[in-house]
Amino acid sequence: MKKFIIPFALFAILSLVACDNRGDVRLTLQSKIASQYPGAIILDNDKEIYGLYEVEIIHDNRKKEVYYNRQLNWRYTKWEISILELPLEVTKKVTEVYPNYYIKDAAQVSRDCFGFTERVYPDVGRQCRAG
Repeated sequence: MKKFIIPFALFAILSLVACDNRGDVRLTLQSKIASQYPGAIILDNDKEIYGLYEVEIIHDNRKKEVYYNRQLNWRYTKWEISILELPLEVTKKVTEVYPNYYIKDAAQVSRDCFGFTERVYPDVGRQCRAG
């Protein structure tokens, strides 16, 4: 009976520590969102995906996904945009490279690039033209 109780007690203690750590992560992420995106509403917090924490927010009337690494440093923010919001250079380049396609949807990514915020458009969905 003692052999069963000791591992169970150890598991219970580790579970409490893990829950406490998760709570600390959530509080830290909430604090970072509040300072980086004033007035943002957090929809979902603390989902770990591919080694990154994902926080879903509403900011400036847009749903955004904000990603932090395991050290809780901001990596990038992603949100969908209208095709009309794409810079003309991006639209031209996609049309040149994929002449038989049209742009179906797009997303904007803001990321840290050596201390500067860089905006890129990596998620330009393409759809084949009918015909």
